[in-house]
Amino acid sequence: MKRSQLPLDGTASQRNRADEEKKWNKDDVADPRLQPLIDKHGWLGVSTGLIMRPHHHINILHWIDAMDSHFAGLWENFCYRDMYSRGVVDNKTRLLCMIGDCLAVGESTNARGHMRGAMRQGATPREVMEVILQTSANFGMPPAWHALENFLEILAEDGRLGEVGNPPMRVESYSK
Repeated sequence: MKRSQLPLDGTASQRNRADEEKKWNKDDVADPRLQPLIDKHGWLGVSTGLIMRPHHHINILHWIDAMDSHFAGLWENFCYRDMYSRGVVDNKTRLLCMIGDCLAVGESTNARGHMRGAMRQGATPREVMEVILQTSANFGMPPAWHALENFLEILAEDGRLGEVGNPPMRVESYSK
């Protein structure tokens, strides 16, 4: 193995559950679905999801698990235990990349979640907005405008619209 490569277990051997639990949202900890999901799928992936996507991760894992527990485990382990916890890039950078990925494939629901998640991980509204604007070069203006409207809704909900200049929520329609 080259020095620049991760060990075969990724970062799993370096992780500590007690340290990570301190980063979990109190509502997630109180959720009665949490412990059964950890018992079934392990704490490593669930913890990464709770840290990166508080409130949302339990909901989506529970939803997928109810339909197909085996697939839920595959998804949880690949995405959250193995990929998202590699530590090569920080969570803020990872989530900013995920915003661009979602916009590239026209997926606005997860893009919204990743926008909010990136800001929870320290991204500024301007950084999130820059990712949205950068996607317009390859994927077009209409998807970028739609993403900007979604982002402005998030900022308005969080009382942070002033951080990008207090723009109107939508472009005014031309009607004559």
